[in-house]
Amino acid sequence: MRWVAIPAFLLYLVVVALGLASLVTRDWYQINGSPATGGSVLKYGLFYICSSGSSSTVCRRYDSIAKQDGVAKEVHDGFERLFNAGIVCGASLSLATLEVVMSVICAVLEFFRDRKDSLSTCASRSGFTACFFALFGPVFWWFYGVAGNNKTAIPVSSFSNVKFGFWLPIVNIVLLIVAGLLLELVGKKANSVGSAV
Repeated sequence: MRWVAIPAFLLYLVVVALGLASLVTRDWYQINGSPATGGSVLKYGLFYICSSGSSSTVCRRYDSIAKQDGVAKEVHDGFERLFNAGIVCGASLSLATLEVVMSVICAVLEFFRDRKDSLSTCASRSGFTACFFALFGPVFWWFYGVAGNNKTAIPVSSFSNVKFGFWLPIVNIVLLIVAGLLLELVGKKANSVGSAV
């Protein structure tokens, strides 16, 4: 059953990669060109909004928009809300990724110390916490930053507009569950062998 741990470790590495990708991508939410956006395509990330016209793309940080001189209160409040939502979501996803890294290190150490009965403990120790943060971040970002925002910052609020940046953490939850179950198999096998001896 040793080989079962290998795909579990690989899944954890994929989770880390996807977690980092979700933090840096600017494709969390997209509003296609419409009268509400002045014909531009708007792409929202955790901290940036990018406006794509017919010939160019301009990206700006939410806080820089909120703090510019003479900006209307509605604009300030809307983009400050987006920025704060991004901070909370980014922190949550960073914690989830850190939990996964710690889980990988712990599981690898137990594996090579020939204590495979502890692999499931390593997985469950941080697996639940990682899943919680991976779910909490995007859900908070959606309800607080997008659905609960004003029409100035988010001209069109529709869940169908969420993009892969939002879905990456959700995919990670599934991968974490699969990896945890694989390590559970290793741990149970090690326990059954130990009992037989």
